[in-house]
Amino acid sequence: MNQKFNNTAIWGIIITILSVAVLTYINHLSGKNHIDLWTSKSPIRFMSQAQKKLNEHKPYDCIVDLQRAVKVLKSIEGYGDSTSNRYLENSIEDLVTVISEIDQKDISLEDMNIAIFEALNAVAYADLKMAEKDMKRGEYEKALVLLKTTRLAVLRSTRYIQPNDVMMEQKVIPDLESVLDSLESNQQFDFAEIEQLNQEIEALLDRDYLD
Repeated sequence: MNQKFNNTAIWGIIITILSVAVLTYINHLSGKNHIDLWTSKSPIRFMSQAQKKLNEHKPYDCIVDLQRAVKVLKSIEGYGDSTSNRYLENSIEDLVTVISEIDQKDISLEDMNIAIFEALNAVAYADLKMAEKDMKRGEYEKALVLLKTTRLAVLRSTRYIQPNDVMMEQKVIPDLESVLDSLESNQQFDFAEIEQLNQEIEALLDRDYLD
């Protein structure tokens, strides 16, 4: 009787431990399922700081900020889909090239501006795609945060824009504002508008990487 009781108690303890472990693992996964605000916004800040440091003739500080931006872009890939990750990976490669050129004292401001412009739009696209998923799940507050980061990335990229891309980017901004206004005011949105916005940023990024 005591042996049977002891076995039951032991199995009860084991099941409890396993249940806690499973719940902890599930909570860990759910926590990783959505990008946090720092991760989505920080590459924008790091790249802006890097450009400022280069203008101030502080190449080492510039490299440090670009390395930080690259590290965060890699972490964003953990939340993205295959398309957004392709653009992020292209941007990472470009920024790594810029870092190498700065280290070798063979960098032009134009090359760096192009790389930052492309990377900012890649961040905007990744955030937009994640916001779209949130909207489909009815998680409007999370979507709104990501859309605001998308807007920040696009607006910041205009500092580095090339003349050939001005018209394309000028089309993205009002369309993005329209989606943001609809979601912010009454949680109404048209997925056709979001898809159009996706296509506009894709066209801008594809043009960059084909040039």
